[in-house]
Amino acid sequence: MKRISTILPALVLLTLSGCASKPIAPPANVSTPPPQPPHKSAPKTDKKSQTDPRLPNVTVPIIYPQIALDQGIEGYVLLEFNVTKTGTLQNIKVIDSTPPGYFEQEALRAASQFRYEPKIVNGEPVEVPRAQYKMIFELKYLRPR
Repeated sequence: MKRISTILPALVLLTLSGCASKPIAPPANVSTPPPQPPHKSAPKTDKKSQTDPRLPNVTVPIIYPQIALDQGIEGYVLLEFNVTKTGTLQNIKVIDSTPPGYFEQEALRAASQFRYEPKIVNGEPVEVPRAQYKMIFELKYLRPR
């Protein structure tokens, strides 16, 4: 009995990782749809702010506020800013935060160091006004110190 309890977890692990079995073919009476090409449409954006939905290409590590960490508090901060022709951020402001009073300062600090690839229109870089970024603070993403 002891041997089975030792082998069973290893077998489950190998099976889940795909190492212990061959791919399973669908039954002969079931047709599988042909593979579809990757979906190429743009990500959905809020209709209020028709801003470029790109993500920053340079970010900095977020420092979880100690008071929120001590109390086990999670939340988010929604920021709005202008992306300049060079990809830096200007006029960064907090649009929303939950819960208020815990994460805003850190979100502003980190976002001030973000860099974006400049948006190009007709071969020239242009400013992107009122871009938004939602910074999520969750304890499960913390690395042990």
